[in-house]
Amino acid sequence: MGNQHLADRFADAGLRLSLAREPIARVVNAERVFQMDIRRARAWDSNSEYYVAWPGGEENVAQVQGVDRVVHQLVMMVYEPQRWFWEPVPWMVMKRARRFGAAWREMIAREARMGVGDIVGNIEQAWLRRSTEARKRHFLVGRDERQLFMCRLPRACTTVAEAHRALRAPEATEARGVMARTIRQGEWFFIPIEKEVEDTIDRDVARGKLWVYRRASIGRFIPRPGKGHRADELVVVRDDGKQQVYVRGRVLHVDHKIVRFPFWVRVYRNREVLEQASPFGGGWID
Repeated sequence: MGNQHLADRFADAGLRLSLAREPIARVVNAERVFQMDIRRARAWDSNSEYYVAWPGGEENVAQVQGVDRVVHQLVMMVYEPQRWFWEPVPWMVMKRARRFGAAWREMIAREARMGVGDIVGNIEQAWLRRSTEARKRHFLVGRDERQLFMCRLPRACTTVAEAHRALRAPEATEARGVMARTIRQGEWFFIPIEKEVEDTIDRDVARGKLWVYRRASIGRFIPRPGKGHRADELVVVRDDGKQQVYVRGRVLHVDHKIVRFPFWVRVYRNREVLEQASPFGGGWID
């Protein structure tokens, strides 16, 4: 697998990678699964962040395929055979599930967005049956503004520039002209809208047809795990069964610079693949 070579490639991008002495995740069969996380040497200092990786089984492959030293980012490919592992259900989720009596498995399955057959154990302690994917996965890894990040790419990429293009929301790519300039904050893209659409939103708000959510998390309306990006004002427009989210004012996030919009802009999420994230917000990728 070339673990030291992997660490050297991270160093080429100005990033620190430490090899873990034991599996990162507390899951059954974790010793065979590739795992990666972000840690801090000093809890209060985002500049002390570094990556830690557990290589897993000898069959696993992790390679850096492209490095951008200027932006301190890289593209990494991970491949491992399909194998099962079992993730414990958090005790708070188990506590809520017990209120459902005989339907406790169904409650956990709904919350984890998994099948009932993948919930094993009993009403006192249960596990989620999950598996790795037997195909190559590509990740963009590095520093974005203030902190480190890692996200799974929607397709194979070999350069950081290509990865940025792959993550960009199609609607943001289609925007043209100064008035349609797209602003990004983390995984969200904000695109100005036509004056007629903006006037319609303001009119519907004034008439009580639209509700304005204040200091609202965008992730509440466009599902996305992680720390919330909060907007001063947010409205949700439903058109032909489709949901459209618009924000105005400041958008705040602890890891990013504040962005401000004096007018309504439409919100789109990037194309990051989320299916490998822990259903209960685990801090590692498999």
